[in-house]
Amino acid sequence: MTPPHPNHPPKTTFFSPAATESKGKASFGQANDQAAFNFLARSLYGTNSADSKLGSDGPKLVSKWVLFQLHPLLILRLPRPIEDGILHNFSLLAFLIKKDYQRLYDFFYQNSTPILDQAEKLGVSREEACHNLLFATCFNSFDGMKFFFPNMLKWVGRAGLKLHIKN
Repeated sequence: MTPPHPNHPPKTTFFSPAATESKGKASFGQANDQAAFNFLARSLYGTNSADSKLGSDGPKLVSKWVLFQLHPLLILRLPRPIEDGILHNFSLLAFLIKKDYQRLYDFFYQNSTPILDQAEKLGVSREEACHNLLFATCFNSFDGMKFFFPNMLKWVGRAGLKLHIKN
């Protein structure tokens, strides 16, 4: 068996929740979120988020920020007047997420220098480009990996042996 690559985390990082679960069920939600965020940070920005001030908080901060973005669209299946009164008639207060968003912004700003340099050459300010990178990475890519990738794997898994052995 070949030794693990020094730039790749060991498999135990992802599978540790399964190994420590004692009730017969294991949750891969947090491990999947962390793996997705780490993958995006490494593949798009060449950095390890765990080695930054962000640490392992990235997925939690992204989830909180996305909740603030999407809360007007949430459906709780309550009677419409109650749901509208709770969710759809007011904005969540931005100051509740400002500090967390700033941590994400600082991470992206510090680790995307070549991209921000190119944006400046094209006439886009570094700040605006960084906000766009944060949105594209966190809202589009991370949430795609968080929700759609596991769902796709579920359906591939359910497809059966005939598909799995197909060349």
